Amino acid sequence: SRLFAVTLLGLSIVACSELSKKTSEPKEAVNAEAANITVERSAPVISLDEQRKIDIVNLLIKGQQALESNRLLLPKNNSAYRWYSDVLALDQHHVEAHWGIREIGRIYLRWAESAFRAGRRKKAQIMLDRALLVSVSPKSVKILKERYPVVAAKVQANNVYRLKTTDLSNKESDVIAQLAMLAREAQTLDSRLVIVARNDAEGRWIYKQMRQAVAGYRLRGNIKIGSVPKVVLIDKLNTPIAAKLE
Repeated sequence: SRLFAVTLLGLSIVACSELSKKTSEPKEAVNAEAANITVERSAPVISLDEQRKIDIVNLLIKGQQALESNRLLLPKNNSAYRWYSDVLALDQHHVEAHWGIREIGRIYLRWAESAFRAGRRKKAQIMLDRALLVSVSPKSVKILKERYPVVAAKVQANNVYRLKTTDLSNKESDVIAQLAMLAREAQTLDSRLVIVARNDAEGRWIYKQMRQAVAGYRLRGNIKIGSVPKVVLIDKLNTPIAAKLE
């Protein structure tokens, strides 16, 4: 009976040991498995309406940047007009996009008026044509053009030669050639002349160009200050203008 008891005790110890192993092993395995688990999170789903709003914001930023850089209609693929038009394609009632389109037209009108003031009618017309393409009404363009009417050619006597202010300011080759032609005509007619310039320095520059064109010939004339640069060949015709300037 003692042998049986010892044997039974031994079996009990072995059984407890095995049970302990079995209960501890799964815990280690679970811990090991948990250490290797990578949690995968799915990307947030954006609705079509939310994506459209994001696209509109990005387009408006590009439109404002182009507007501030004076990229109004050109280049076509990176202009304010292109970006604001893309916004309106997504939302035809978008207030800021409509404002941007109207602002492009207003800028072209301002540029056209500046060109008119400088006497650059061709450039002014180009600006007006672009304004019409964008948002400006024909009535607005007509009102602006009426403020800067074309001076009829017959008002100017045919011995009075106006000089383009922009060419004169930049000393362009065209105005130099015109002055040379007038100097040779003055020499041929042996005519006195009057140079009208916006300031004394400009008048002296005009006279210098004419004198160089007829080296050796003494040009006779005066320099007067006026807002419209021109050269008058006094003895070409006996006109009221010539008499007044003489």
